[in-house]
Amino acid sequence: MKGQYLAVESVLTLGMGLVVAIGTVSAFSSYRSGVLDMAGERQVDIIEAELASAVYSLEGVESGELEVKLPEDIGGQGYQIVFDDGIKILVNNQEYVTELEHFSDKEFQGSVEGGPVKVFKSGDQFTLGAD
Repeated sequence: MKGQYLAVESVLTLGMGLVVAIGTVSAFSSYRSGVLDMAGERQVDIIEAELASAVYSLEGVESGELEVKLPEDIGGQGYQIVFDDGIKILVNNQEYVTELEHFSDKEFQGSVEGGPVKVFKSGDQFTLGAD
């Protein structure tokens, strides 16, 4: 009889240990995913600000170009930047849009993959190109 109790106790101890281990791994994975999402959103904000700064810097000249150093990826994912009535960043099936105030009479065009880019201005037209 004592052997049966010992076997049941061992199985229960093993089962509880597995439940705790799986719970810990699951909680850590969720936490890690949340941190990566927040870091990715922060990177998107920085990229949008860098591009907006380049557009505002070129506002006062008739024609010119600026090189903007941007990361190759966001949170380990590739991304695309689109100039289309503002700045759009497409990453991981999500779209982030930044409207550029006071530029409704200007034309924006161009689309590039993540990484260093150039912003060109000619008259009322801003063009995004790869570096």
